[in-house]
Amino acid sequence: PQVRQQQQQHPPPPPQQGHSMNMMASHEYGPSSSQGYQMEAVTQSQREISIGSEPSAQEASSFWWNNSSQELPETTTLPAGPQQPRSLHSLAMPDELWRHYRDVAMESRRELPPADPRHKAVPPSFTLAFPLDVNNNNGLKRSSFGYPSSVFRVMSQQDGCLYCLRRFDNVRSVSHKIAMQVTEQWKSAFIQPQQQVPPHSSMPRRLLDHPALVGLEQCFVAQHRAVFFLHSYIRGARTLRDVFFAPATNGRLIRAPLPEPWIWSIATQLVSAIRVVHTATHPLACRTIHLNHILLTTPLSSSALSGNQQQHQDGRHLSVHINCIGVVDALEFEARKSMTDLKQQDIRDFGHVLLALATGTELTPPPTSGANGGPGNLQHLNGTATYEASLGRCEAFIRQHYSRELHALIMSMCTISNSVTNGNVNNNPTIHDVARVFFASRAFDELDATTVSMDRLSTALSREYESGRALRLMLKLAFINERPEFGMANERWSESGDAYILKLFRDYVFHQVDRAGRPMMDMGHVVSCLNKLDAMDEEEKIVLASRDGKSVMVVSFADVGRCLEHAYHELCGGATMGELDAARTNFSNF
Repeated sequence: PQVRQQQQQHPPPPPQQGHSMNMMASHEYGPSSSQGYQMEAVTQSQREISIGSEPSAQEASSFWWNNSSQELPETTTLPAGPQQPRSLHSLAMPDELWRHYRDVAMESRRELPPADPRHKAVPPSFTLAFPLDVNNNNGLKRSSFGYPSSVFRVMSQQDGCLYCLRRFDNVRSVSHKIAMQVTEQWKSAFIQPQQQVPPHSSMPRRLLDHPALVGLEQCFVAQHRAVFFLHSYIRGARTLRDVFFAPATNGRLIRAPLPEPWIWSIATQLVSAIRVVHTATHPLACRTIHLNHILLTTPLSSSALSGNQQQHQDGRHLSVHINCIGVVDALEFEARKSMTDLKQQDIRDFGHVLLALATGTELTPPPTSGANGGPGNLQHLNGTATYEASLGRCEAFIRQHYSRELHALIMSMCTISNSVTNGNVNNNPTIHDVARVFFASRAFDELDATTVSMDRLSTALSREYESGRALRLMLKLAFINERPEFGMANERWSESGDAYILKLFRDYVFHQVDRAGRPMMDMGHVVSCLNKLDAMDEEEKIVLASRDGKSVMVVSFADVGRCLEHAYHELCGGATMGELDAARTNFSNF
């Protein structure tokens, strides 16, 4: 600003005959640029103006800057009017979000060593494999589905996207035909028209596009009768059991009771997913509503989840996704169970998931007794008695620590009959009954929390947008500035024409010094210059001077912007590799 005030006090003389010069007449400017702008000659006194001013002690000790509230000349790079002080830290997303996305990105780039024998368990059409079952260090282990299994995060060589690949061995009941049928059954299912948003849309939504469902991409058989399930990869996701239950606590909750808003948030998202599955265009059921098959994605750390009850209210939204869709359908394809039974089992499993989150006790309902009675009946009665006693203790805990609504919701689903004999199916609530009775008002709370989370992420995205614009400009400048080789015909390309203007602009933005020759770390000046360069400001003029002080010119930010685009396109057009010739188009979309 001090330089520009001096410039305002000593304006350059109006262009006269012989004083207005083009690039050919200027020292070291080289051939004339095609942009057609002119540079005004300046006097020797103006060449002696030093670029930059000495910062105060406060400015030298930190990266804070203050925009002056006094009236500034039109040529200043700072806006007039009182402004709040900003720091370099305020130009990017908050530290908590940054650390979350950094950890997620690092986790997504991990892969097995080349000599690891587990590579053999992955089909050759996938690469960058990394095991997601971290406790499985030597291959297969018995999964909750009853077969030896292993889970990998892989990258498809067909589209370059990341997926979750689940492998089951020793499965004899799944053939190629069954695998294709299960895949088609889920991928061809759509949400009923009355449940779409907006309703009666001309483009029906696929069922697997629901945000609370992990999409099934493919089911196939390969490698000696191994069955593979390819699902969408949810970055940074962990199961509810891994997040809320710690192994050191013998399967108990990390902290109990959990805040009720968290439980209602998880329940609202799960009831939405179950509702669209049960009413899809094809008869389907989830069949994987368990703590180890429901994924949770949130920017919160484990310590925050276990220590602060206010995290849900300040915009950090908990998002859940039902995983392993279609796995049970393929593995138990020959079971031929009634779809009504399967839907009732989904609701009952849903209630037990909420029961486990509220009490920290994971109950397993006893299996139904055999139709013919026999020795199994005694074990069934003993298991039922134990289950009912545990359920009674959990009910007392919920009644003491939670609201009557949550208590009624959990108990109404946990006590659903496991059989439809004797016509009892009519007494069991459907998922629509559960949603209508218990979630009519809670859905608005979830909508408010989602809106707060979207606003928070939108604010972070706007900061990254500013950083992205600056990065785009700096990358182009880095490609052009002081490039020693650009064709044999013009070895001094970077020291002439548009490239020379950009070199002086780089020094003006990043290499300012005070009168004592000390570097000036004025982040406000850098950000302001890059913003005006991106906006192609025609009004404001700046003084660009060479390092030896022999060449000085007055240009606008629009002139510099045209130089940047012309030089970068010229550089791309002269590239030797065919791929770089497309950089012009790709960079315009960056």
